[in-house]
Amino acid sequence: MKFSPNVYVSVIYIQLNFQKCLIYFELLL
Repeated sequence: MKFSPNVYVSVIYIQLNFQKCLIYFELLL
């Protein structure tokens, strides 16, 4: 399987945003 750099970067970007959302959610609780 061969991934293009843009896809790889977007996946990392989504994961980072997801972690931020979880952190904010925990702070609100």
